[in-house]
Amino acid sequence: MKLEVIRTDVLVVGSGGAGARAAIEASDAGARVMMAVKGVFGESGATAYPVADRAGLSVANGWADPGDNPEAYYRDILAASRGTCSPDLARILAEESISVVPDLERFGVQFERNARGEYVMTQGCFSSRPRSVKTVGHARPIVQALREQVRCRPIDVREHMMAVDLVAPTGRCKGALLMDELGNSSVVHAKAVILATGGAGQLFSRNLNPPDVTGDGYAMAYRAGAALVNMEFMQYGFSTAYPNWNLFGYMYWPLRPRLTNGRGEEFMGQYIPSGLTLDGCMAQHSRHYPFTTEDTSRYLEMGVQKEITAGRGTSHDAVYADLTHVGSRSPFAPDHPVSKLWPRTRQYLIERGLDVDNKPVEIAPFAHAFNGGLLIDENGESSIPGLFAVGEVASGMHGADRLGGAMLVACQVFGRRAGVRAASVPGARLSGADQDVARESAAFVSKLSDTHGTVEPGSVKKELQDAASKDLFLVRSARSLETFLGKVEGLESRSVSKVQASLGTHLWAALEVRNLLLVGRIVAEAALMRKETRGSHCREDFPEKVPELEKMLTIRRDAVR
Repeated sequence: MKLEVIRTDVLVVGSGGAGARAAIEASDAGARVMMAVKGVFGESGATAYPVADRAGLSVANGWADPGDNPEAYYRDILAASRGTCSPDLARILAEESISVVPDLERFGVQFERNARGEYVMTQGCFSSRPRSVKTVGHARPIVQALREQVRCRPIDVREHMMAVDLVAPTGRCKGALLMDELGNSSVVHAKAVILATGGAGQLFSRNLNPPDVTGDGYAMAYRAGAALVNMEFMQYGFSTAYPNWNLFGYMYWPLRPRLTNGRGEEFMGQYIPSGLTLDGCMAQHSRHYPFTTEDTSRYLEMGVQKEITAGRGTSHDAVYADLTHVGSRSPFAPDHPVSKLWPRTRQYLIERGLDVDNKPVEIAPFAHAFNGGLLIDENGESSIPGLFAVGEVASGMHGADRLGGAMLVACQVFGRRAGVRAASVPGARLSGADQDVARESAAFVSKLSDTHGTVEPGSVKKELQDAASKDLFLVRSARSLETFLGKVEGLESRSVSKVQASLGTHLWAALEVRNLLLVGRIVAEAALMRKETRGSHCREDFPEKVPELEKMLTIRRDAVR
């Protein structure tokens, strides 16, 4: 089988905030850089996906609180991780966060400021101090500014290209097999590969991710033998469920929305333990967006999910959150965080078809972002030499819970470091084994494209999403996880032998389903390993923390520890 061979120094797979920054830095360091973009550069990927009116970046510059500094930020990261992050990576993230805003402003990003010209800053999730600066339009301004920087450089951008597998059979990554939407394959021979493929939110039917975020980086790296950590930890949180999906963040809970089910009944009382109050749970949720087992806010997501599962939700499988008592003005003092954000947030919701002044909104728990991924070192390099990971596909700097705004900062901090380091990696010739693995992967794709089955990849994906949403979502147990793994096994056999993959679009979708099935298996196995409840990981059969599990759990293709 003949394959086109493309040669470059650094291959970046992905084009979000992390991938674009890595490409810029590698190019500026003198490397030839190629970017494989699954969709359209600046439009695809999680960074550009609008799920809220603004995004936050947590930086330790002390602009809102003179007492803030990298040491305080570092302590917050460790506290949120609950003992499951790398202290070395956490320190790098905290110390280098102070350069992120100046760097992005130099690239053309504008941050939200008040009438006095000061940064609008709030206290992000799990943070002890206000250090979150804002970009209006969620994180899209970051991607758009970095895209323009990429265009100013001699970077080879290939759109509508999916990475199928890595070329790394001899313990070193030397490239990747790519495929376009028509099924045409090519091998990229690179000195270094930087994965910036995002997470795997599409594993769940309700998620705050674009359709192209299908766990490709996790799956390719796992098949190549890389170490992954913290894959059991994922952010879940409330979102509006109709007519569109918008993050229902921590700023809503101080407004004390009235929660009712599809019958108009206030239902939360039956889910809150004796001695606690709904007001107290909402007060705790006012401190962070995502679900966590570390405080009583957890009863909100758990209660809403149980009410929906019991069939008492709305026609859109949600519950009502009534904010009609708030109106156009915040009930709090002008310097209160809600007062700073509510006017624009309210207008954003109205523009999205949510008449919050006159009607309740429908909300439900959604999957948001992974805290786990490839274990990286201080330069973003994985356990496989020559393979780097940045953004959501990387881990080590986050743990059981993650500071709000830390992911976007990590994209820039480790995107910069990975780009610089990847540019200095010495080249290596493709060996016979390397060529064999590329041919084997291409042959698999060719064989899959000859499969004229009757099962559409989309139907397999939906079954997987439904199973994950039932047995891998929010609250887990050994029973639910084993049930999910059994479902995955059945779907894996169908997706190989009966899937319809003869058309280019079907072939691409079949490869995405292949990756999602593998990532689902990885997440479930990691969740089975962590026989405790910690941070975002909730095991109803092991409701307490276990001191011996205050560490990262590593999962590999050939070994688990």
